[in-house]
Amino acid sequence: MKLVKLGEKISYLTKSTREKQTTISFGEAYHLWYTLVSRYDALHLTNILDRFTKDEDLKRILHDGLEILNSQIFRLESAMKEFGIPMPNKPPEQANINLDVNAITDQTIFRQIFDGLRHSLLLYTNNFNQSPTSTIRELFRGFLKEEMELLDKLFEYGKLKGYLNEIPTFRS
Repeated sequence: MKLVKLGEKISYLTKSTREKQTTISFGEAYHLWYTLVSRYDALHLTNILDRFTKDEDLKRILHDGLEILNSQIFRLESAMKEFGIPMPNKPPEQANINLDVNAITDQTIFRQIFDGLRHSLLLYTNNFNQSPTSTIRELFRGFLKEEMELLDKLFEYGKLKGYLNEIPTFRS
Protein backbone atom coordinates (compact mmCIF):
# COMPACT_ATOMS: atom_id res chain seq x y z
CA MET A 1 0.00 0.00 0.00
CA LYS A 2 2.75 2.45 0.90
CA LEU A 3 4.47 1.68 -2.41
CA VAL A 4 1.32 2.64 -4.31
CA LYS A 5 1.12 5.94 -2.42
CA LEU A 6 4.81 6.61 -2.99
CA GLY A 7 4.46 5.80 -6.69
CA GLU A 8 1.51 8.16 -6.93
CA LYS A 9 3.48 10.98 -5.29
CA ILE A 10 6.52 10.40 -7.51
CA SER A 11 4.40 10.37 -10.67
CA TYR A 12 2.98 13.79 -9.73
CA LEU A 13 6.48 15.30 -9.81
CA THR A 14 6.75 14.88 -13.57
CA LYS A 15 3.18 15.78 -14.51
CA SER A 16 1.80 19.14 -15.53
CA THR A 17 -1.20 20.58 -13.71
CA ARG A 18 -3.40 19.55 -16.64
CA GLU A 19 -2.12 15.97 -16.45
CA LYS A 20 -2.65 15.91 -12.67
CA GLN A 21 -6.27 16.95 -13.18
CA THR A 22 -6.93 13.73 -15.07
CA THR A 23 -5.79 11.68 -12.04
CA ILE A 24 -8.57 12.91 -9.75
CA SER A 25 -12.32 12.70 -10.08
CA PHE A 26 -14.72 15.61 -10.27
CA GLY A 27 -16.03 14.49 -6.86
CA GLU A 28 -12.57 14.75 -5.31
CA ALA A 29 -12.09 18.23 -6.77
CA TYR A 30 -15.47 19.23 -5.35
CA HIS A 31 -14.60 17.76 -1.92
CA LEU A 32 -11.38 19.77 -1.83
CA TRP A 33 -13.19 22.95 -2.89
CA TYR A 34 -16.14 22.49 -0.51
CA THR A 35 -13.87 21.59 2.40
CA LEU A 36 -11.83 24.75 1.82
CA VAL A 37 -15.05 26.80 1.79
CA SER A 38 -16.09 25.19 5.09
CA ARG A 39 -12.62 25.84 6.59
CA TYR A 40 -12.80 29.50 5.51
CA ASP A 41 -16.25 29.79 7.12
CA ALA A 42 -15.02 28.09 10.30
CA LEU A 43 -11.99 30.39 10.45
CA HIS A 44 -14.17 33.48 10.06
CA LEU A 45 -16.67 32.33 12.70
CA THR A 46 -13.94 31.27 15.14
CA ASN A 47 -12.23 34.66 14.80
CA ILE A 48 -15.54 36.36 15.59
CA LEU A 49 -16.31 34.11 18.56
CA ASP A 50 -12.78 34.48 19.90
CA ARG A 51 -13.44 38.20 20.43
CA PHE A 52 -16.37 37.36 22.73
CA THR A 53 -14.76 34.53 24.71
CA LYS A 54 -14.17 35.31 28.35
CA ASP A 55 -12.98 31.95 29.74
CA GLU A 56 -9.20 31.50 29.32
CA ASP A 57 -9.44 27.71 28.89
CA LEU A 58 -11.98 28.11 26.11
CA LYS A 59 -9.80 30.81 24.54
CA ARG A 60 -6.85 28.38 24.54
CA ILE A 61 -8.96 25.71 22.83
CA LEU A 62 -10.14 28.25 20.24
CA HIS A 63 -6.54 29.26 19.55
CA ASP A 64 -5.58 25.58 19.12
CA GLY A 65 -8.48 25.35 16.67
CA LEU A 66 -7.33 28.45 14.80
CA GLU A 67 -3.86 26.92 14.37
CA ILE A 68 -5.41 23.73 13.01
CA LEU A 69 -7.73 25.67 10.69
CA ASN A 70 -4.88 27.76 9.28
CA SER A 71 -2.79 24.63 8.73
CA GLN A 72 -5.69 22.84 7.02
CA ILE A 73 -6.39 25.87 4.83
CA PHE A 74 -2.75 25.98 3.73
CA ARG A 75 -2.75 22.25 2.87
CA LEU A 76 -6.08 22.49 1.01
CA GLU A 77 -4.94 25.54 -0.96
CA SER A 78 -1.70 23.72 -1.85
CA ALA A 79 -3.59 20.64 -3.05
CA MET A 80 -6.00 22.76 -5.06
CA LYS A 81 -3.13 24.66 -6.71
CA GLU A 82 -1.41 21.36 -7.51
CA PHE A 83 -4.52 20.10 -9.32
CA GLY A 84 -5.46 23.48 -10.81
CA ILE A 85 -8.79 23.70 -8.97
CA PRO A 86 -10.23 27.26 -8.84
CA MET A 87 -10.11 28.82 -5.37
CA PRO A 88 -13.20 30.07 -3.53
CA ASN A 89 -13.27 33.58 -2.08
CA LYS A 90 -11.38 34.02 1.19
CA PRO A 91 -13.09 35.46 4.25
CA PRO A 92 -12.06 38.93 5.46
CA GLU A 93 -8.90 39.03 7.60
CA GLN A 94 -10.63 40.85 10.44
CA ALA A 95 -14.18 40.36 11.63
CA ASN A 96 -15.75 43.78 12.16
CA ILE A 97 -18.54 43.14 14.63
CA ASN A 98 -20.06 45.82 16.82
CA LEU A 99 -21.88 43.94 19.55
CA ASP A 100 -21.90 44.05 23.28
CA VAL A 101 -19.22 41.61 24.48
CA ASN A 102 -21.72 40.21 27.00
CA ALA A 103 -24.29 39.46 24.29
CA ILE A 104 -22.71 36.08 23.54
CA THR A 105 -21.90 33.67 26.36
CA ASP A 106 -19.04 31.21 26.56
CA GLN A 107 -21.60 28.41 26.55
CA THR A 108 -23.03 29.66 23.23
CA ILE A 109 -19.51 29.86 21.81
CA PHE A 110 -18.79 26.34 23.06
CA ARG A 111 -21.97 24.99 21.42
CA GLN A 112 -21.16 26.61 18.06
CA ILE A 113 -17.59 25.30 17.99
CA PHE A 114 -18.61 21.87 19.33
CA ASP A 115 -21.32 21.43 16.69
CA GLY A 116 -18.99 22.70 13.96
CA LEU A 117 -16.31 20.17 14.90
CA ARG A 118 -18.82 17.33 14.88
CA HIS A 119 -19.98 18.40 11.42
CA SER A 120 -16.36 18.51 10.23
CA LEU A 121 -15.78 14.93 11.37
CA LEU A 122 -18.70 13.78 9.23
CA LEU A 123 -17.46 15.82 6.28
CA TYR A 124 -13.92 14.40 6.46
CA THR A 125 -15.17 10.83 6.89
CA ASN A 126 -17.40 11.22 3.83
CA ASN A 127 -14.60 12.82 1.80
CA PHE A 128 -12.18 10.06 2.81
CA ASN A 129 -14.67 7.35 1.82
CA GLN A 130 -15.27 8.89 -1.60
CA SER A 131 -11.65 9.61 -2.61
CA PRO A 132 -9.91 6.97 -4.72
CA THR A 133 -6.70 9.07 -4.88
CA SER A 134 -4.43 8.11 -1.99
CA THR A 135 -2.85 11.56 -1.52
CA ILE A 136 -6.28 13.14 -1.16
CA ARG A 137 -7.45 10.38 1.20
CA GLU A 138 -4.31 10.97 3.26
CA LEU A 139 -5.13 14.68 3.47
CA PHE A 140 -8.61 13.97 4.82
CA ARG A 141 -7.31 11.26 7.17
CA GLY A 142 -4.94 13.84 8.70
CA PHE A 143 -7.74 16.37 9.07
CA LEU A 144 -9.92 13.75 10.74
CA LYS A 145 -7.23 12.96 13.32
CA GLU A 146 -6.64 16.66 14.08
CA GLU A 147 -10.33 17.38 14.53
CA MET A 148 -10.81 14.32 16.75
CA GLU A 149 -8.04 15.54 19.07
CA LEU A 150 -9.60 19.00 19.26
CA LEU A 151 -13.09 17.58 19.79
CA ASP A 152 -11.74 15.46 22.63
CA LYS A 153 -10.41 18.63 24.32
CA LEU A 154 -13.77 20.28 23.83
CA PHE A 155 -15.63 17.28 25.27
CA GLU A 156 -13.52 17.45 28.43
CA TYR A 157 -13.96 21.22 28.68
CA GLY A 158 -17.72 20.89 28.14
CA LYS A 159 -18.01 18.24 30.86
CA LEU A 160 -15.98 20.38 33.26
CA LYS A 161 -18.15 23.46 32.65
CA GLY A 162 -21.47 21.60 32.41
CA TYR A 163 -21.98 22.77 28.82
CA LEU A 164 -22.79 19.37 27.30
CA ASN A 165 -26.45 18.57 26.78
CA GLU A 166 -27.71 15.97 29.23
CA ILE A 167 -28.11 12.64 27.47
CA PRO A 168 -31.27 10.73 28.48
CA THR A 169 -30.58 7.74 30.69
CA PHE A 170 -32.72 4.69 31.27
CA ARG A 171 -31.86 3.29 34.65
CA SER A 172 -34.03 1.22 36.90
